[in-house]
Amino acid sequence: AMAAIFLTGVLLTENFFVWVVAATYQPGIEGSPQPLQDNGQIVQRHLLNVVLGLSKGSIVHLRSILNVQWALAASLGVSFGVVDLQMVKGRTVWGLALRALLMLAALRSIRVISFLLTVLPSQNPNCYRHRFPPPPEDWYSWIEIGMRPQSHGGCNDLIISGHATVLTTFACFATSTAGHKLVSLALWSMLAIDFMLEVYEGFHYSVDMWLGTLIGCMLWRILAPLEEIDSTVSTVNKLKPLGSASLLEILAYSAPAMTAYIDIIFVPHNYQAYVVFGYLLVAGVHAVRHGFTHFLQMLLFSLMFLAISIWL
Repeated sequence: AMAAIFLTGVLLTENFFVWVVAATYQPGIEGSPQPLQDNGQIVQRHLLNVVLGLSKGSIVHLRSILNVQWALAASLGVSFGVVDLQMVKGRTVWGLALRALLMLAALRSIRVISFLLTVLPSQNPNCYRHRFPPPPEDWYSWIEIGMRPQSHGGCNDLIISGHATVLTTFACFATSTAGHKLVSLALWSMLAIDFMLEVYEGFHYSVDMWLGTLIGCMLWRILAPLEEIDSTVSTVNKLKPLGSASLLEILAYSAPAMTAYIDIIFVPHNYQAYVVFGYLLVAGVHAVRHGFTHFLQMLLFSLMFLAISIWL
C-alpha cells in the first residue's frame, strides 16, 4: 500500500513540474526554439521515408494498429492474474507489485530531476501555446494549473521519457513472469518498434527513450531482492471459491473498478486526477483498519490502472 501511495505522490509531483518546466522556459513561451539535432531520428526518417518509400501518415497508422502501450498494459494484467492464481512458482503478487511500483516511482523521480536540471527544446512547433495558458501572476493559479492531468505530456519534460519509463516497467514485469524466450523477444521487439516510432514522430529525442529503457532495466535488476519481502502478506494469496461470495462482497469488489471506469469515461479531463486522492484515502484507511486483504489488492490494482489511464 505504501509503495502505491509513494508512486501516486511521485506522479502528482511530476505532473506539477511538467507544467512548471514549460512555463519557466522563456524561449518556448515566446515561440518555437530550434530543436536539437537527433541523429537517431535522422537515420530513421531516411530509412523509412527515402529507402522504403513510406509516408509519415502510413507509419503513424501502423503505430495506431500495433497499439503497443495497451498491449503491454494487457500483458501486465495477464501477468497479475497468472501470479495470483499461483501458476508461477516462487512468485507472489505482492512481491512483484512492490518491485514494479518502486521501480516506476524511482524512474519517475529520476525523470523529474533530469528534466528540471536540463531543459531541452520541444520538437513540436509552438508547443507551449497549444498546451498551456500564459504563465499566471499568482501562486494559486500556478498550483491549480499544475494539478491538471498532463496525460498528453508537456513540452520540455523530455529527458528521460515518461512513456519509456511506464512501458519498460510493463515489459520487465511481463517478461519476468512469462519465463519464455519467444514471449520476451516479442514484447521487447514491440517495445523497440514503439520507441523508434515515438522518436520518428518527434515526440521525444532518441536519448530520452534510450535512457528510460536502460535505467529502467537496471532498476528492475537492482530491486529484485524486494520480491523476498512478502512474508507478512502471504495470507492474501489464499483463494476462496467464487460461489461463496455474497452479493455485498461482489458489489464491494466491483466498486473500485466501476468507479475508475466512470472517472476515465465521464469525469472532465481536468478533474480526473482528483479521484486518485479518494482511492489513496480509502486504501490508507483500509490498510490501517484491516491490514492487507484481497479487497485492498483489488483497490490498489484499480488505482494503478486508473493512474495508467490518466498519465500513460
